[in-house]
Amino acid sequence: MTDINCTLRCSRAWLMSALLLSFALVWVASQKTLRRADFALQMTQSQQTPETVVLHEPRLSPSVNAQANLRKPEGIDEQTAPTTPSASTPCNSTIPLTTSPPCNVTTATPCNATKRRVLTLYTVLAGTKYDNTRVIMNRMRYSSLFPKESGIIIKPIIQLQPTAQHPSWQKIAEYPFLANSSDYVWFLDADAFIMADKNIFDVIDRYSKEKDCDLYFAADPNGLNGGSFIVRTSPWSEKFMQRVYSLRNDATIPHISYWWEQAVFHKLLPEIQDHVCMASQKEINAYPEIPQYGGFRGRMRFWEKGDLVIHSPGHGFQTLVEYMARAGVREV
Repeated sequence: MTDINCTLRCSRAWLMSALLLSFALVWVASQKTLRRADFALQMTQSQQTPETVVLHEPRLSPSVNAQANLRKPEGIDEQTAPTTPSASTPCNSTIPLTTSPPCNVTTATPCNATKRRVLTLYTVLAGTKYDNTRVIMNRMRYSSLFPKESGIIIKPIIQLQPTAQHPSWQKIAEYPFLANSSDYVWFLDADAFIMADKNIFDVIDRYSKEKDCDLYFAADPNGLNGGSFIVRTSPWSEKFMQRVYSLRNDATIPHISYWWEQAVFHKLLPEIQDHVCMASQKEINAYPEIPQYGGFRGRMRFWEKGDLVIHSPGHGFQTLVEYMARAGVREV
């Protein structure tokens, strides 16, 4: 009997030890998960990327009417684009929103000095289907490639809790806030990665030499795609984005229930051609060569190493990362 009691006591002690050990392991695992979830947010406070912003709540509320949401950004004059130099500027160079005082004979700033150009890189992360940390770090690493002395500032802004009926409409609603301190806004969907250390301003400058562009898109065989496009800060762009958002509930627009803002872009394209530059897909919006895009084979060029962006519209984040794993490639 004594042996039985001893065995029972030992069994209970062993069981309690096993339970305590299990609880300890679960707690440690949960702490690691929390640390990973907070890692990107902590990085936004580091000295290496002081410009990064992670928005846990939208700056605008798309539930109100479009005019109230898409208010005019401070400092934008209806008659003059923000990138137009004032009459007192003696040199014939464009002065962006965040430059130092304009060059003139009374200051130490020469007319050929490098002008600061600011681009906001905006991504909406909605739901649990994305690896948020991986997406955020991709944007942050890209922005860190350009030191401030280069005259280029890339400001990543990540939206974690959109309130619009779809994330595609959230990015349109947020445009005035994003453009308020930037010369350009680059809208890049969460199912896209930046894959090369190329300067996005090289794309902008190349097309701007041929045409005065407010919008930069790339097109697939179905037409222009809204997963990666660039908007120049200007009064025209503000009014255009207001108009796009005001049409979000227009059921007469083809494909609007699943193409969202892209459907409106398609509808308005014929009348805005003078403001649009069509870049190549390899420059801002290339697709992976996967079976789901088999219908495009022979009709477009798929992503290749060295292309700036890889994007998987319509087939999701997981499809993209699985392709990248098979191809043995990683994002910036």
